[in-house]
Amino acid sequence: MAQQAEAASMLLYAELLPNIRQISVGCLLPSPSLPQTQIAVSPDGTKLTVQHDGGTTSLQLPGRAQPGLKPPVREGQTCITFRLPVPALDGTTGGFVRPTSESQAVPWSATEIAPRSAVACRKCESVLVQEGTLSTWKDLPSENWAEMMEFWHCHKPHDHKKDGEDHGHDHLASTRGYGASARIAAQPGLGFVDLTSLLIATTDVLPNTLVEPLGETEPDEQELESENTPVSNTQTLATCRLCQSRLGVITRETNSVSFFKWQVIITTAAAAHSARLDKAKVPTLSHCVSAMLLATLGRTGCSKSILMPIKTSPSTTTSHKLLHVWLFNGNIKFSSSVAGETGSVSGGPQAAVKVLFKLVSEAEADKLLHALTSDTQDISLPADAIETTSELLQESNGYLPPSERTFKEWSVGLVSRWEE
Repeated sequence: MAQQAEAASMLLYAELLPNIRQISVGCLLPSPSLPQTQIAVSPDGTKLTVQHDGGTTSLQLPGRAQPGLKPPVREGQTCITFRLPVPALDGTTGGFVRPTSESQAVPWSATEIAPRSAVACRKCESVLVQEGTLSTWKDLPSENWAEMMEFWHCHKPHDHKKDGEDHGHDHLASTRGYGASARIAAQPGLGFVDLTSLLIATTDVLPNTLVEPLGETEPDEQELESENTPVSNTQTLATCRLCQSRLGVITRETNSVSFFKWQVIITTAAAAHSARLDKAKVPTLSHCVSAMLLATLGRTGCSKSILMPIKTSPSTTTSHKLLHVWLFNGNIKFSSSVAGETGSVSGGPQAAVKVLFKLVSEAEADKLLHALTSDTQDISLPADAIETTSELLQESNGYLPPSERTFKEWSVGLVSRWEE
């Protein structure tokens, strides 16, 4: 039992560095290293084993290291760091492909969802959209599609207005379907898929499955006129009637419901009598948050984001601290001996994004977002999802060796990334 306790208290962390073909390793021992303390790579190069004071801890490496290596250990150390070389195979990059921003996978794209699939609450499995209701699933364009189309139309070369022709916002939105005020409306029988949610017409949702009655309050005219408000007061949280889980947002203006991907499951009769999709293939909140951070970086060039509570009716207050996240590395693979204790990530190699994070006040957030030279964007999420994200980041901070857990006033965290 004593040996098991010693082994359990060891912390091993390994991170693949594809650009330099190395694996960075950190090892935290429960007591100073002894002459008998040994670290060794397995003969096949896939596992690292640490033997110390009668205990043994092994870790599956996030890449294949040079087999049989035994990094030297100086006596009296408690925190040991070193790097393992990743040998090239047949002139390649060591058996792995260097990821690019264009290859980022999106959780549950339309091509991954079978036609006529049903949608159900993930917690209690009550059916929200009956099987066969949605004949087709389509991916939505990026968030700024309307503004980019308007910019292209107004500024494309050799485009001369005819006398009396109006190329203003209203003209583009009404005649061509795009403009800064253009909105995508849900359509019966068709499911739209964006980065983090499923957009479905309210008529396709089974009655009496959501607590909030559809069409309860009138829209706020002032907010409807604002194009800069990410979510207006025409939206209310959609809650499961059976288990009270917050499943998404109801938008009365477009008669649609946006179900959060991390709160629902998709079923289909084609898979053994409506069996659920494999849980390993179901996106989590972490998958969706990392996808939003990567999309924000790709769309705006900003690596810093502030997670803001979705504004719903009744209006959401932001009396608590807000989460400020700085995307440090958008594509890593890591392993940790303590990962997976709460089910947030698996103990084996895991794809993730590495971030720096801290809590800021609402006043600090406003200053960062509205500064003339702002390098920070806002990302809207439900308040409880932001709180959970903060907890997951704090937990992942413990996967790292103590020397790598902070950077100046920031804490370092890991957010799981979706892989197809």
